[in-house]
Amino acid sequence: MPPEQGFDEVGRIKTDAATALMFDYGRLRFSARPAEQQAGGDLIRWAQDQKAQAAALARSQPGAPFQHSDFAECLLDAPAAFILAWNEPLSPTISPAEFASARDLVLSTLREVETGIKVEVQQRVAAAPTDLARRLAEQAAIDQGWMGMLAYSRWSHDDNELATAIYLRVVEVKKCDVERRNRALMSEIMDRVGWPTANAHGAEAASDAWLLVQHVDMDPAFQARALALLGAAVQRGEADKRDYAYLFDRVALGGGRPQRFGTQFWCRDGRMQLKPVEAPERLAQLRREYGLPEKMEYELSEKKCKGW
Repeated sequence: MPPEQGFDEVGRIKTDAATALMFDYGRLRFSARPAEQQAGGDLIRWAQDQKAQAAALARSQPGAPFQHSDFAECLLDAPAAFILAWNEPLSPTISPAEFASARDLVLSTLREVETGIKVEVQQRVAAAPTDLARRLAEQAAIDQGWMGMLAYSRWSHDDNELATAIYLRVVEVKKCDVERRNRALMSEIMDRVGWPTANAHGAEAASDAWLLVQHVDMDPAFQARALALLGAAVQRGEADKRDYAYLFDRVALGGGRPQRFGTQFWCRDGRMQLKPVEAPERLAQLRREYGLPEKMEYELSEKKCKGW
């Protein structure tokens, strides 16, 4: 088992502790001491066992999420996921020097991102009008910081294949961790107040709530529940129809159905392409009715994409 320290009161791993855990395995793996080598082996075997259990749980659930690239990874507890993210892509022939160099590149980038996220959190929280809005602002800043990392926008070491492999796996695990936190916060809020509206908590809070739900593709049932609450708020004139359109498409695709409003794309052959639409002939009219721009977002960009 990994060390107990570094977990908060509800068992969520802290970023610094996750980093320390990854450092520990790297040190143990290349140690000259048999006892430390044994400890490193025990740690990775524990993580691999956790992954096997998560994969079995994923297989047992009907209708695995359509959008998530690896549902089992998001069912894996954070400590085990971070250990595997740091180590599974590595060849057993990697030298200690190569390992240390690649690790340092990744950790340097992660620390820069964490620093930026902390600044953004402070600014967003200070401007929020209610306690609920402050909690949403904090999690939305964390979400956007790590989602930006996953989009590859902050990585500048493509020439280092080992570091790139580590980077992509660690950030994907962080994405799962962020999804769990999004779901926990929004589940609590929806249980307590329903859908948080702009009238009650400010426009930023309403937008943040939608963003957090959008990024919980690991749990389509949760997103469907949120969609129902958001739809009711739209009917009352208390929520944005555009937010409803985006979430509707997310839920439809998560359930294996085509989208309705043309808000969701994927990367194919290096270009962003529209995911399946249920009635292409009605798409333009529906987008106008729900306040969506005539030109779809990714059609406006000629940038190449990187495979998501």
